Amino acid sequence: MEVRFQGNVRCLTGEDGLLADHRVRQFIRERRYQFMALDMHCPDTLEGRLEGLQLLSEEFREERLDHLTVEAPQRLIL
Repeated sequence: MEVRFQGNVRCLTGEDGLLADHRVRQFIRERRYQFMALDMHCPDTLEGRLEGLQLLSEEFREERLDHLTVEAPQRLIL
C-alpha cells in the first residue's frame, strides 16, 4: 500500500505553533512529504499561507517548491 504525505505551508510561519514549525521543516529536509498545500479552509488565513509559500521557496529553493506544489500533484492526476 502506498501512502502519500502532504504538508501544510502555513506551518512554516509559526502560526500553528513551534512544534508544527519545527516538524514541517524536518519533514521537508527528510523528503517525507510528497506534496505541500495551502489547505485553504478559511479566507482569513490566506496571508499566512502565502507567507508559507514564500518561506518554502526561500529556505528550500524554488525547485523544491515547484516539485511539491506543481510537479508531484500533476503526476498524481495524469
